[in-house]
Amino acid sequence: ASATEAMRARLNRQFKPQGVEILDVIIQQITLPDEIQTQMSQKTMVISQNAEQRMQQKHDMQVLSQREAITTLKQSIDERKLELHTDGKLLALREQMELERERAAGEAVQWNVSTQMVVDVELVSAENDLTVQRIRDTTRLETERVEKEAEAKSAVTRCEAEAKVREVDAEAEAKCADLQAQGEKALFHAEGVSAPKNRTLHEHTTSLLRLRAQDALASNERLVVTGTSGGKAANRMLLADAALSALPTRRGQIDKEERSALLSELAVASGRAGVRLHVGTGGAAPRWE
Repeated sequence: ASATEAMRARLNRQFKPQGVEILDVIIQQITLPDEIQTQMSQKTMVISQNAEQRMQQKHDMQVLSQREAITTLKQSIDERKLELHTDGKLLALREQMELERERAAGEAVQWNVSTQMVVDVELVSAENDLTVQRIRDTTRLETERVEKEAEAKSAVTRCEAEAKVREVDAEAEAKCADLQAQGEKALFHAEGVSAPKNRTLHEHTTSLLRLRAQDALASNERLVVTGTSGGKAANRMLLADAALSALPTRRGQIDKEERSALLSELAVASGRAGVRLHVGTGGAAPRWE
């Protein structure tokens, strides 16, 4: 057992009866007497010196042995190099002779290959020329045949297309003539139907304007109509006034002063100022002549 284990066992025997157990012991410092320390140091020094001497002797023996081994190895290497050099010269001479023989054989083979290549190339070139000429002849014949067939088909197709175009043009012209006749018939019918209706609408609109003008004049107690042309001129003047009053503008309807000025200018311009209207208002009475 180590010193720490012996010390832990001794402490446990002392403290366990009191309920205390020592689990581990660490020795941090040991103090010895000076005499014992001196003896131990001298003993250690002697042991170290003896070990150093043994190691130095062993080192010297190893150095001597290594030097002898190196010298022996150098001698063997020099002998081997000399032997290899001699053998290498012989081998190089043998290989040189073999190389010369192989070169001569290669040159012969190369000459044979070159000659055969020239012959083969000329043969292949002749065969290619024949093949190309044969292909050209076949292509020319096939092209001429295809062109002839295409021309024949084109002529047939052109004739069929022209016949179809003429047929379509004839059908289109007939259809257009039929549709034009139907359209003119429908237009004549529509004009015949709408003419009486348009005339009735204009007459109705004129009657409405006349009634509205007469109603407006009838509701004005201060209106006085005089003239040289009698009732026809007055009626025309009333209708014109009613039409102007119903005409819309950007500012609204035309007021009485503007209508009076317009009717006066029209009457003067036409040279038929044969009607005089006196309309009583709150201010000055407008006069249309």
